[in-house]
Formats: sequence, C-alpha cells, structure tokens
Amino acid sequence: MTNSGEITAYDFRSQIQAGIAWLEQNRPGKLAEIDLAELDLYDMWSCVLGQTGGFIADDVRDSVGSLAPNAVNPWADARGFRVSDPLFYNEASGYGAAYAALTEQWREAIKSRLGALVPA
Repeated sequence: MTNSGEITAYDFRSQIQAGIAWLEQNRPGKLAEIDLAELDLYDMWSCVLGQTGGFIADDVRDSVGSLAPNAVNPWADARGFRVSDPLFYNEASGYGAAYAALTEQWREAIKSRLGALVPA
C-alpha cells in the first residue's frame, strides 16, 4: 500500500474461488469454454461472465434481486467479476493495474481448476 492509501499488491484469489463456485453452480461446464487468451476482466464481452453467456446486470438481478449500484458492486466484487473498491484505483492507471492482476489471477485459477477436473 502506498502513502496515499492505494493498494499496490493485488490478491483476488478468495474472490475468484467464490466466482468459480458461482459459475459451477449457475453455469455448469462453462468454465472450460473460457478462452484464456481472450480473457480480459476489464472488457464486458471478454470477461468471465461475457464469455460464459452472461451479463453482469442480469446475473446480479437474478442473484440479489436488484440492479442498484450498492447491490451490483459488492456482489460482483465478492466473486472476482469486477473491481470497484476505490482503494484499487491509482492515478497512473485508474483501475487498469487491478484489472490486469484480476485477469491474470483468473487465468491461473481456471487452469488450476480445469487441471484438477481432468482424471489422471
């Protein structure tokens, strides 16, 4: 963390595990369809939900019954589908560095999860 309170090291692993659990419950088998080369959590079409046939607003509404920002942001943040906490914002890149880290951590989690599902 910097003197200005910005977070400089990003660890989204617990949120991503919650996101994987949500996907496996709500979109079984879709995790394997994600194109890791195209994955970009900053882009609504290339993000996890976009690539698995969803849209964050629909998923939030279906899960928590509201599209209000105070429902959308916490739901999506808790599952690693987006970054909205102001602590992740920095002057140099906005939310870019946080989204880059989130995307890379999703790639690693998907590889790990899919590897665990393949019988030896």
